[in-house]
Amino acid sequence: MKRFYKEAEAQPHGDGWMVMLDGRAVKTPSKREVAMPTRGLAEAVAQEWAVQGDEIDMDAMPLTRFSGIACDVMVDKRDDILADIGAYGLSDLLCYRGDEEALQTRQREQWDPVLAWAAEYLHLPLECTIGVMPMAQPDGTSERVQAVLGQLDQWQLTGVAILTKHTGSLVLALAGLYEAYDAPQMVAIAQLDEIYQAERWGDDAEAEAHRADKASEIEAAMQFLRLIKG
Repeated sequence: MKRFYKEAEAQPHGDGWMVMLDGRAVKTPSKREVAMPTRGLAEAVAQEWAVQGDEIDMDAMPLTRFSGIACDVMVDKRDDILADIGAYGLSDLLCYRGDEEALQTRQREQWDPVLAWAAEYLHLPLECTIGVMPMAQPDGTSERVQAVLGQLDQWQLTGVAILTKHTGSLVLALAGLYEAYDAPQMVAIAQLDEIYQAERWGDDAEAEAHRADKASEIEAAMQFLRLIKG
């Protein structure tokens, strides 16, 4: 898409903020105006628009994309999103351990503290197993997951959904929401298995690029969650 505006700026709008492109509000693909909850998020989104060149690259505008999701998908399909994300809580990445002792040691060191945090802070204890075969979680886990997610507003849920997608772990995504871990820690925890395999068997440019893309999305989602808090 060619750039169609000269200036991008954040402006107050009711109880929130909007980004204006030459005086016109940024809209979602379904033509909803994107009303953001905080000045910080609006200013960051405005900056994404301001630095675009002659061609607009939406891949380079994660905060804009996430804000659009919050105003569209999380409004129209909230129940579906809750169900999809909740499914990760029943088959969370952190609960499935490798069969090599060296890998298990790393997993215990980096993953067990996240699960302990979830059990204490969210009252969401999860069981672990060796291998990838599906494992049943304790009775009431599904209901507890939905109760935790049901407390989130559309902006929080957007950040959690994006983190869950790119980490493979709902528990880790919630830890990011509540700032139990920072962005570099989130990336390291989420990519532990991939890094281990690369160290053991060698890496290639495609795999490295894939990890970098996921890390970028995790970092942007963490920034998004910080900004919506004001």
